[in-house]
Amino acid sequence: MATDEILNLLIAERGKLDAAIRALSDGGIETHGKTAKAKNTTAQAGRVKRVISDAARARMAKAQQARWAKVRRTAKKTSEK
Repeated sequence: MATDEILNLLIAERGKLDAAIRALSDGGIETHGKTAKAKNTTAQAGRVKRVISDAARARMAKAQQARWAKVRRTAKKTSEK
């Protein structure tokens, strides 16, 4: 292989690597010279973070503890048989 051919291959490979680095660092995908953001990032941008009160969190915790207690009771009954 001639030096010029090797140099051209290396330059082409560098172009591919640069495009991949840009796509990863921008969070988008390069298509036809334009960068399109990934679908999940645009959907998450409009979301508002939900806030749960302490009382609601306590109710949820109590309900989950009751669900696990029921599972344990059922498992204990089946293991005793």
